[in-house]
Amino acid sequence: VILGEHLARDLDMHWVTYADKLGRSRALRYRDSDTFLFPITMISRRREVDNTATVREIYDRAYAIVDRQRPQLPFSASP
Repeated sequence: VILGEHLARDLDMHWVTYADKLGRSRALRYRDSDTFLFPITMISRRREVDNTATVREIYDRAYAIVDRQRPQLPFSASP
């Protein structure tokens, strides 16, 4: 949850209930897009398959995925 709160704050995302054929989950959504992050399970699912990525690496990867969709601010450096 703490990971999700940081992502929500840093990327201007909001918590939603995501529903699909498998059920309902808490997720972060970027604006009204189809971009969702599932921070509640981002760490546990990786551990289940012996992925030893640090929380920082998980955060950085999730941030990069959403950041690519954010509009470029005027006068900011190009990527």
